[in-house]
Amino acid sequence: MMNIKQNKGLFALLLLAVLTACTSEDNITTGKQLIEVGGDKLKIVINEEPFDVETTARTRAGGVAQAIPAGTVDLGEGLEAEVSISQGTPAPKTRATVVSDGHYNIYAYDANTNQMLIGPNKKLSGNVVGGVFTPDAGSRLELEVGTYRFVCCTDGVSLDPTYGTGNMPFWGINVKKEMIGATDPITLSGDDQQIVFLMYHREARVRFRITGYTNQLTNVQLVMDFGSGSSPYGYLKIPTGFQGGGTSMLGLVSDTYTMPSTRTQASVTYPLANEFLSDYKYLSWTANPWAGINLNISGTIYGKTVNMQNKILKIVHPYNQNDNGTYTINFKLKPTPALYLFQD
Repeated sequence: MMNIKQNKGLFALLLLAVLTACTSEDNITTGKQLIEVGGDKLKIVINEEPFDVETTARTRAGGVAQAIPAGTVDLGEGLEAEVSISQGTPAPKTRATVVSDGHYNIYAYDANTNQMLIGPNKKLSGNVVGGVFTPDAGSRLELEVGTYRFVCCTDGVSLDPTYGTGNMPFWGINVKKEMIGATDPITLSGDDQQIVFLMYHREARVRFRITGYTNQLTNVQLVMDFGSGSSPYGYLKIPTGFQGGGTSMLGLVSDTYTMPSTRTQASVTYPLANEFLSDYKYLSWTANPWAGINLNISGTIYGKTVNMQNKILKIVHPYNQNDNGTYTINFKLKPTPALYLFQD
């Protein structure tokens, strides 16, 4: 009986040795060396191009330098607003910043076939907080030694299996801050390397500035409704080769802008006046979006309740909205009869 047990144990050891030898031989034969993207040997660096710089210079006549007049809006309740729009100026080309906090996806394409690698451990997703990328649980991107193109994008961008195309659907929903970045071909060697992404914005950022002789706004909110449009938005236009298709708009609206209740800063143009600045929201559009906006405004201004719906706001703008652009829509509040403090 003892001999039988010993023989079984010896057989198990021999079988294990054979399997181990076969596995080692397969690795030698195929020459596979898996390199983990984001691992010790292949670091990830994600930067973000800056938006255009907000224009800060003031003029006595226009309020904000480069502001384009857009007429006057009757808010009701004895209030009107003189409207204009100002555009930022391009940031220095050499300037890049650490990417914004958010969730990102990284893909690899075979540089020879331009096909995305699909399968187990072929997509790396994770969150960036404070510039540090942390992979999602169970998410890995492992590659053999070879040459690849890498693409990083936010969740709202969908990539096709063939390099260079994709889509960003937003039918009747608010546009979020979407970005995409791609590398030139990179040959992985197994030595210490890094993949550097520069993320490009696929939209412009827009905010509101309200200037008036008041210290407080109460629950003031603004929404821009652009309606429907048949002009598709070709969104994937970055220097690294993505062109992509477009998506027609249907009932596109902005996020809700909530103005601060207390002043953001004192006006540098009008003595005793205050400025209230909203946060930036994001918009994507091919045609000129300023030509006709349905503007909704609600809240309390100068102690008067405002509830203006679907006011058509037309801004004569010499160019379309630009990706990566910065725009501020300026509202100069004027109780009627108008305060002469706003006059030059």
